[in-house]
Amino acid sequence: MHARPTGPARVKSRARAPVIPVSVSQSPDCANRSFAAAVPPRCGNARNCLDEGAFEDGNPQMQPQVLSEEEEEEEEDSTRLRVLGLFRYPLKSGGASVLQTAALARDGLEGDRRWMVTTRGGAFLSQRDRPKLAMISADLHDRMGSDGAGLTLRAPKQQPLNVSIATSEARTRALLWGDTISLEDEGDAAAGWLSRVLGGASGSVLSLLQLPRYRLLRVPASGIGRRAGLADVSPVHLLCEASVAALNAQRAAQGLPPVSADRFRPNMLISGCAPFEEDAWDGCVSVGDTTLRIDSPCPRCTLPDVNQQTGTFDGPPTGPMRSLRLLRQSSGAVNFGIYLTPTAVPGTVSVGDTLRIHPCVLH
Repeated sequence: MHARPTGPARVKSRARAPVIPVSVSQSPDCANRSFAAAVPPRCGNARNCLDEGAFEDGNPQMQPQVLSEEEEEEEEDSTRLRVLGLFRYPLKSGGASVLQTAALARDGLEGDRRWMVTTRGGAFLSQRDRPKLAMISADLHDRMGSDGAGLTLRAPKQQPLNVSIATSEARTRALLWGDTISLEDEGDAAAGWLSRVLGGASGSVLSLLQLPRYRLLRVPASGIGRRAGLADVSPVHLLCEASVAALNAQRAAQGLPPVSADRFRPNMLISGCAPFEEDAWDGCVSVGDTTLRIDSPCPRCTLPDVNQQTGTFDGPPTGPMRSLRLLRQSSGAVNFGIYLTPTAVPGTVSVGDTLRIHPCVLH
């Protein structure tokens, strides 16, 4: 039995007010001010805004409803968290593609981390090994001439490379975090292009033999039998904007310049959180028309020290990982953001969607 509210009760119409979209460039505070500014003065505030004549006879759908303090807090919390940005990385450890809407499957955002670069022997490479990977952008296309769907790779001072996504029965073994997986090889042209972009040790055997040092491999349509696909741990990475702001406050105290969220390569950037609030989330996240299970915190390596705009490492004294260790290190781990796995799929998520954190429901 619910306790009677101790504070003054508020009256709310059962009809929902329209959602007012917020620009992704606004901070949470700016978004709140924009939302408030859009409310007509006669309403006082958005939640008490009732259409004229709402309680008149003949309007049975707009009868008043009394909310307890607990219900008020729950309702306010349901619109506090919003998707500020959506990002996918078609090439694992490559540059980000900015999205307004993303389709989700069990292995993450559609088109996210479907290709990876390996050595000629099949060992995967990341920005930890080749920071210039940050400078490679990958654009997906539904159609590419008469060859069907395709991928375009771009890098500074290089001609774009068009890669046709043609299904092949041939498979190539590769190694990803100790897992042996079977992928499709995109061929010598892609391998040569990567060799020109990423370079390598001069005088190596491969260089002397004029053989490509790298290979571009793709997840086949049938998948690879790995829950996270080509992602490290889980298919989706979420980060709160306020957590990045707290890190930058720490850096300012150290006399260091701020860093942007792209250093941490999230799939979802969320506004409306308190700093590091995502650490305490448990259960599931509902957003758009889908649900994701919260798996674990995201432990950090040295990759955030790579400047995503230049493809170069910051020195240890100035890189964000030093600041993050001072701010976040606990029991040897440096966590920042969380990992999730989509459970209600297929689904879609859009910038501006609200998030709800709740216990997972087993089906």
